[in-house]
Formats: sequence, C-alpha cells, structure tokens
Amino acid sequence: MSINSNIDIVQRKIAPCTGPLVCFTLIGKGDYKIEAVVELYSLKGSEVDLARVKFRIGTSYMVIEGSSIDRVLSDNKCLEQSTCFVSGIHGCPQKFHVCISYVPAVDRQSGKIYVQGLLTDRYGHSPKSVSYLIAEWQGMTNLCITRLCGAPITSSPICGPLRMDIELSKDFVKEANSCPAINVASISFVDIATGLGLVQAYKVGRRQKDPIFLFNQNLEEKYVALFPAGGPFSDSVVKEIRINSLRMTIPSAEVYGSLCIDGYYLAQNKWHCIEPNLLKQWT
Repeated sequence: MSINSNIDIVQRKIAPCTGPLVCFTLIGKGDYKIEAVVELYSLKGSEVDLARVKFRIGTSYMVIEGSSIDRVLSDNKCLEQSTCFVSGIHGCPQKFHVCISYVPAVDRQSGKIYVQGLLTDRYGHSPKSVSYLIAEWQGMTNLCITRLCGAPITSSPICGPLRMDIELSKDFVKEANSCPAINVASISFVDIATGLGLVQAYKVGRRQKDPIFLFNQNLEEKYVALFPAGGPFSDSVVKEIRINSLRMTIPSAEVYGSLCIDGYYLAQNKWHCIEPNLLKQWT
C-alpha cells in the first residue's frame, strides 16, 4: 500500500494531543544494525490512535526510496503499509523493504506494531529476512522498554593459522520478560600471523574484520567466501575461506544449543578443512 494516502494525516492539526510515547528497538546486528523509532500519539487524550514510524542508522534517519520522507504514519484506518527505506549514502545504500503492521486491540486500549521485511547490510548487499515487534502499549503506558540480558560468552578456537573469535549472546527483551536462551551468535575469522581479519570481497579495504552474525530468523549462513582484509597481496597466511554452512541451533528441552561450521581455508596453496565442526555447545 502506498504511503501517499497518509500525507493528509501530517497536514491535519493534531493538537491538543497526548504524547508522544517513544519506543526504540534495535533491528539486525553488525553491518545490518538499524534502529526503529516509534512515536505514539493520542489525539483524544485517553488512547493511542496515531503512530509515526522511522528508522535510523546512528543519528541519521533513513528515507523512503525516491523521496525525502523519513516516516510512515499509521492509525486505525491504515493498519498495514509496505515501502522501502534507504540510507542517505550514495552508491550502495542500505535498504529495508518493510511491511509495517499496526495492530490495535479490539477495545483500542492497547496495541502493537510489527515490522517484517528484507534488510540489506550497510553496503546494500546480502538481504536478510527480519521480523520484530517495535512498539507495544496499554492505554497511555509504554510497554516497549527493553533491556540487555547478561554478558556475552566468548571463545577463540584455533585451527592451524586461523583463529575464530566467537561471541554468543541474548537479544534484547522487554523489561518485564525473562531472558531467553542464547539466540545471537557472531564469528570473526582472523589470520594469526598478521592479526588481520578475513572479509567478504566487497569489504576488502573497508573492514579489518567481518563478523558473520546469526540472529532473528537468520540462523544459518551458506556459501560465504572471505578474503584477507589487506587485499590479495597482503602477508596473510590464510588466503581464502569458503564456508559451505555456518549454523546455530537454539537450545530447547530436547537439544543443546550449538554453533557448527562446514568449511575450508586456503593456506600455502592447499585447502584445509576447518576443525572442529562443532565450534561451541551450550545449554
């Protein structure tokens, strides 16, 4: 649905109104990370009936592709909208093809806002499917305050000339909720001899490390190639990594949590299997 039908909401006089209540939600990890900013307004003074949804990278707001508009407005008359937000970076901007769903309760005294879509990284590459709850309210009370659950767990297994820096963590949760099981993993590949990371081809010369994140709906990465951050003529012993699969399993009553890899690295003109295949296991 086009957002043009909502422009008149901006032009309407909305004072006097109560608000805004503001919800902040981090979406994505690493080079994918953006932040949803939702402002909730009450035109009648007793219930939320207008939401302004924006996305930002740091302090810079993304805009709707092909325009200078930086927000979508949602209310009871416009419950679902699809559009594409882009960063202000020219060349290869980050994009978020998103469906925004405004879900009021039957009595309209409470509600939620969800987003679902495809989010690229900062360079406009490798879109990931994401789904998040970005706002929740009861009356004029904000229920979307979040907190971080505990410190990350780190380890650095070594395979020949290759070091793998692993970090396991728990995603943000609503303040009133209990912490989930570990559901976020990142792994960086480092050439031990030089201390430099290995990165995807389009990040060579731009990044010293290129951690692969598993998060939200993206619990497996397939067919990733990595190269020395210093370029093909660097002193890195590891010249290339090919990952067939990097997979995280969320722990449950039936299975342990695990991080597994199937891949190879090129060193001294020979391909070697990355071992162990089971990088980490937890309950």
